[in-house]
Amino acid sequence: TLNFGHTIGHAVEALEKKEVLYHGECVAIGMVHEMAVLADMGHLDAKHVDRITECLKAYNLPTDIPEELKVEDMMKKMKIDKKNKNGQIRITCVQGIGKSLPDPIPIDEGAVSKYLKSLVKGGS
Repeated sequence: TLNFGHTIGHAVEALEKKEVLYHGECVAIGMVHEMAVLADMGHLDAKHVDRITECLKAYNLPTDIPEELKVEDMMKKMKIDKKNKNGQIRITCVQGIGKSLPDPIPIDEGAVSKYLKSLVKGGS
């Protein structure tokens, strides 16, 4: 759906980085990492994460969260996303390439934070 990749993507876009990233580049990063979180939650097979990552890389789009971003700052930005409801972070639930649920689903903040910390040196 239209908002796929935007929850994490907007957090990346909103925070100060060493390198300027355009909106679409930030969304590409968000697509990869939102799919990875969904795979961790059991909503899709991890092979789809690999496939979307390779596809985006083929178009020279970034797929890694900039290493200077702090998980705590990203979580704060995700908490103010327009898709959230009742204080819960919600993301588009992609179930495979070209297949998603019609409405965003709530995701566990702890699971997202843990996933993001696993990507960051020192887990901060």
